[in-house]
Amino acid sequence: MIEPQPMDNETVFSWVTRYHLRVGAGAEKNTYQALFNKEKVRVNAYLPNALNFLDSRGKLSAKQWLNDHTLYPLFKFFGHDAKGKLSNAMLTDAGSAISHAHIPHSKLSFLYGHKICPVCAQDSRNKLGFAYYDIRLQIPGVAACPEHGCYLHYTRCGDYALDWHLTLPRGLQSQSSGQPIEVQFARFCFDVLALSKTHNPTGSLIPIYRQVLSEKGFITRHQHIRMQFLVLALTQFYQDFPFEKGWELASDFHFLGALLRGKSQTVCHPAKHLLFAFWLFEGDASRYCLIPTQETDEQAKSKKVDKDESNVIALLK
Repeated sequence: MIEPQPMDNETVFSWVTRYHLRVGAGAEKNTYQALFNKEKVRVNAYLPNALNFLDSRGKLSAKQWLNDHTLYPLFKFFGHDAKGKLSNAMLTDAGSAISHAHIPHSKLSFLYGHKICPVCAQDSRNKLGFAYYDIRLQIPGVAACPEHGCYLHYTRCGDYALDWHLTLPRGLQSQSSGQPIEVQFARFCFDVLALSKTHNPTGSLIPIYRQVLSEKGFITRHQHIRMQFLVLALTQFYQDFPFEKGWELASDFHFLGALLRGKSQTVCHPAKHLLFAFWLFEGDASRYCLIPTQETDEQAKSKKVDKDESNVIALLK
């Protein structure tokens, strides 16, 4: 039989499952063997490994699978693949993509599962005859569909962010409407993911954040962040946002120090960037393309250090 064609934004897990249901011979291990050359594979919802085995499958290259059907572009956009370890793990199955994406260190514990919108699923069944998982809905922290405004369904997975079985959702019931701010946040996350596939930041995102913070009056004339007022503004903005299902440790916004100062070189989880940037950019993802016009205090200090070192070297000559 002909392999199923991947749908736009379909997750790797979803396509592998549809392959199994359409082409696979009996047991799941046979499908895994045919696709990945081994009988057991754990297909993560958004950072799957071993994508080189899918090269030419579904008429896509391994790089196309990586960039169009996983959340790799989003993690790369926020600095999680500076040394190429994440992409290498996802393509070659060398190491853990979860670890290289720094997820265990994020202190965020989102409910892990394959998420789907019940309305999108029903529309897909009516038009195509099947439902599939959309990679955009798998963004950590997204709990509502920006198209239909309803809460998502989870197919829960065990073994910490990993799943063995190939199954698609059935008999979904429409859920209650999400909070307006959750729906708007989901739309912003969709937009940032789309941007991450075409826009590659030339350096740290901190100068962009500081530029907009300065425009909003949260930077002093000595280039210090008015952190107390910033936390207060975010707390007021997110007063109706349900900080649950993994968000609990982010609700006090203590992560802002690491995200904005950059002194510890800490790589922050994409969800923290998205939570902050949604407020900062007022839902406009295109502001990530801003070219900063001001010099940050970190850049000024760096230049001063370089100048001092040059002076010392000149004196020693």
